[in-house]
Order: sequence, then C-alpha cells, then structure tokens
Amino acid sequence: MKISCVVVAYNSSATIMKCLDSVFSQSYSDKEVFVVDNGSSDGIADIARPGIRK
Repeated sequence: MKISCVVVAYNSSATIMKCLDSVFSQSYSDKEVFVVDNGSSDGIADIARPGIRK
C-alpha cells in the first residue's frame, strides 16, 4: 500500500527542508510526497524542489 503525504506550505522556506527530511526519514518506503505552495513569496518552491527529488 502506498502512503501519500501532502505538505501545504505558505512562506515556510525556513522550515520546509526540516519537514521534508522528517517525511523521507520514515521507515516506510512506498510513499509519495506532494508539496503545495499556497502562493508563497519567499521562494519555497526553489528550496523544496531538491528535497523532493531525493
């Protein structure tokens, strides 16, 4: 069974990598992660993109 994780973010560039690291450090391997940028103005998409491509 696949687990889906949806992270909704708004101007959280300071903490998004900590959040993604936590999700990817879980032992369950069959997972997908979606980050929804809710109109941020702090460049969160550019920061989160490398974290998602692990």
